[in-house]
Amino acid sequence: MDLMRQPLLPRARSLAAVLATAVVAAVFARSAAAQQTPDRPGRAVATDVDDLANDDDLLNATAKDLGVPPPTDRLDQRILKWGGLRPALENAGITFEGVFTGDFSKNLRGGIDTRSEASRYLLDLRLNLDTRAAFGLAGGTFSVDFQQQDGRNGSEELTGDVQGFDNADADGRTQIAEVWYEQLLLDNRVRVKIGKVDANSEFALPENAGGFVNSSYGHSPTLNPWMPTYPDAATSANVFVYPVSWLYAGAGVYDGNGAEDGVRTGEYGPSKLFHSGRSFFYIAEVGAKWLLAENTLPGRAVVGGHYHDGTFGRFDGGTQDGAAGLYAIVEQKLVHPKFYDKGNENGVYAFAQYGHTDGRVTEVTDHYSVGVTWVGPYPKANPDTIGVGVSAARLTEADGAGFTRDFETSIEGWYNFQVTSYLSVKPDLQYIIHPGGDATIGDALAATLRVTLAF
Repeated sequence: MDLMRQPLLPRARSLAAVLATAVVAAVFARSAAAQQTPDRPGRAVATDVDDLANDDDLLNATAKDLGVPPPTDRLDQRILKWGGLRPALENAGITFEGVFTGDFSKNLRGGIDTRSEASRYLLDLRLNLDTRAAFGLAGGTFSVDFQQQDGRNGSEELTGDVQGFDNADADGRTQIAEVWYEQLLLDNRVRVKIGKVDANSEFALPENAGGFVNSSYGHSPTLNPWMPTYPDAATSANVFVYPVSWLYAGAGVYDGNGAEDGVRTGEYGPSKLFHSGRSFFYIAEVGAKWLLAENTLPGRAVVGGHYHDGTFGRFDGGTQDGAAGLYAIVEQKLVHPKFYDKGNENGVYAFAQYGHTDGRVTEVTDHYSVGVTWVGPYPKANPDTIGVGVSAARLTEADGAGFTRDFETSIEGWYNFQVTSYLSVKPDLQYIIHPGGDATIGDALAATLRVTLAF
């Protein structure tokens, strides 16, 4: 309807409503490109400043259609662009990414404590340097990641579970978590990354499980004793090859002293690369990907294996040299609502993973998890996300392990309100069956509220 043909009072009301809508849209706008970014502490989420321009296009077009002057000076645009400094740095190859994650958890029943609460936070700041823009060296990236974490550990103090119901939990520290250099070679068919790296950023990562709060969805807990990951990345060398567009293979070798000797490798700098050099963690995986339904439904499958060459104490009191394991991941987009827009990321995604390792030296011998995530459950400028999943950990039956239950199972559901392109609020609820494999501990019901600020 043409606003100029309306009576004055209704037109004024319409203009006021449109202005209010424009303000709300400016605050709530969000790009589709960020929808599937893993919401996982320890991995800074990039805020694409260019997406603000896309938001402006929407607002300008809407304002033009309704006869309302478009907003010209958005506060969020000025803040995220640092008054123009940020785009200038990006043109020079320097990008900055930051995420603040704050969690508040309460155990509502069972577990080990229902009276107190657990609050914690993680600040993650990453600086990337594109060597092509900075020095003319194509295919190179240098990255430094800073982390500060503090607060109560919910699994240790509230529920007693072994899988880790909140992936922000750590032991409290301030550190340079990652420092690495990556180079693409041979027409981007080979990728080499050397330095202090979180192994889970390269291996054993279900890409569609990023919204889950329980740690076991991010990687199988069968890898927990061995793989250097948040909060303890480690010095490493990684090589990936991409012979064809649908297939890749990768391998890495990491400082293994975190698993063998309890060394906090996440706090180590270049002066202690590989610590004593006594033990190493080796990991490799092969992955294939595909597209279904006229290239609108991506899927992939991953198979990997790992080996740690250290000496470990067994539950029965003996020792053994080396421990090995394997894992597998399958992911598939099931529903793509906008058939005319193949690049749109809204839709329903599913994943499943399995892990196995040596039960003589580790608590979790087998792990199974499945989950479904729905991006954009209803139309809005900044799509929300909802997810449900089940994660089951089979506990070792080795003599001396002390478990009185065979399995610990977590059933999780969450809803992520994407308030703006940089602010989200997520209520999460987990029902944990047989926490800690301890028959004396009742099933727990853990509620968590997560607030994430990406900038």
